[in-house]
Amino acid sequence: MLCAQHNTQSEARAKSFTSPDGTFRFKYPTSLVWCRRDLHQPDRWTPSESCEAYTPVCSDLSSRSTGTLACVAYVADKMRDTNFEASAFTVNELKQATTEAECLRVEEPPPHLEKARKETVNGVSFAVLETGGVMTGHMMDGYVYRNFHRGKCYELDIRIASQTLDPGAMKTFDSNAVHHRLKQVLDTFEFVH
Repeated sequence: MLCAQHNTQSEARAKSFTSPDGTFRFKYPTSLVWCRRDLHQPDRWTPSESCEAYTPVCSDLSSRSTGTLACVAYVADKMRDTNFEASAFTVNELKQATTEAECLRVEEPPPHLEKARKETVNGVSFAVLETGGVMTGHMMDGYVYRNFHRGKCYELDIRIASQTLDPGAMKTFDSNAVHHRLKQVLDTFEFVH
């Protein structure tokens, strides 16, 4: 198993993102890459080598990116010659959920690997679900955090995409290390107002 590599010098430096409306902010290390919407294909993200996978990583639980407000990805070059595809932390606004009950209800698919639990991030309670799925040679592990804040449904996601085709032909990356790295970003998330 190949472990995720960390650049300790760039880890010490962090960038801060505040939403355009000033509702939330989070910090992320410069060792991660900021994903931007492709100007010619708004449902695609750049740089594609880190921000795109067979199953979208810059998206919400339903694989839609229309409500994605921010996306920070693990640098794919660090995982060359492994079954890693892409991984990202995203903040999404689920506009279709207009009440707290709608926001906190997570329906199938994808399969839920556990029952929803509560977790507090910077004093705010989130409903948390771990999800996963395998499809035609690809796998997606997901961690979904939802909160209804000031009349809006926010979903924080950590999504890890990998290949399952011919596992003997490539090294398996350490998904726990990648998850830990992106969870550190999620742990800095806070509502400003």
